[in-house]
Amino acid sequence: MSAPHPKIQVRDLCKAFGREPVLTGVDLEIGAGEAWVLLGASGSGKTVLLKCIIGLVRPDAGSVVIDGDETNSARTRRVANGQLEKIGMLFQRSALFDSLKVWENIAFRLLQTKQVSRQEARDIAIRRLALVHMGADVADLMPAELSGGMQKRVALARAIAGEPEILLLDEPTAGLDPILSNGISDLIAEIVRELNTTVISITNDIDSARVISDHVAMLHDGAICWTGPTGDLTESGDAHVAEYIHGWVEEQARLAAHARPAPEGDGIAESPSPSAGSHGGPTATDT
Repeated sequence: MSAPHPKIQVRDLCKAFGREPVLTGVDLEIGAGEAWVLLGASGSGKTVLLKCIIGLVRPDAGSVVIDGDETNSARTRRVANGQLEKIGMLFQRSALFDSLKVWENIAFRLLQTKQVSRQEARDIAIRRLALVHMGADVADLMPAELSGGMQKRVALARAIAGEPEILLLDEPTAGLDPILSNGISDLIAEIVRELNTTVISITNDIDSARVISDHVAMLHDGAICWTGPTGDLTESGDAHVAEYIHGWVEEQARLAAHARPAPEGDGIAESPSPSAGSHGGPTATDT
């Protein structure tokens, strides 16, 4: 009996923008039901890799294979479209449509493809809101009426609206304070268990990575330099991984120091940093 195909295979994937190479030969295999996190410095190609997988960016060379079918070949476009329907994505800045109500945002793909009636789509949206711990009263609000944390939850509800087999998460905790960041991480882990979906997430937050993933891939100079279980991250033996973790630990210490009130009696009233407490870790805009 032959071994099952990996859920996702990325083979020697390359992508450049102009003369600037971003992906220089990425190879990755992800099994069904696994939860992976991509780590890497700003510009290492994490977001571009996700966009190649979902079909938003066409690679220059190499291939993306989902359930045994190549998705970036013109010869297999019809098959590819069917495979890409299996994917849901949470974008870094939530990317909600300002002019649509919350439920319309969540059910956007269902409405566009006319898979269900508007009433059925609204019912599905409300059920997805429940999965992200939000009530039906939120359904008719506009995105501008929501806090940043609530917008993240709505964006996550939209990503899972079609019960995707694959979930791609681009910086799901970016811009959130530590408490909200922890809440979103716990929520993602809960949803992954509930839906038994395959997940690839980008995060710069090591604490979040430990909660939402069981495997890690480290990108450096456009290629993957290390993969392994999340539990082995601090003992990877890879210099790039060690440097990345060291930088993250230093950033957490800096943020904690800025958030700490000045000691009483020192005669100095220190002004808090404008960014103190605004996020749970370093954020990055990827290439």
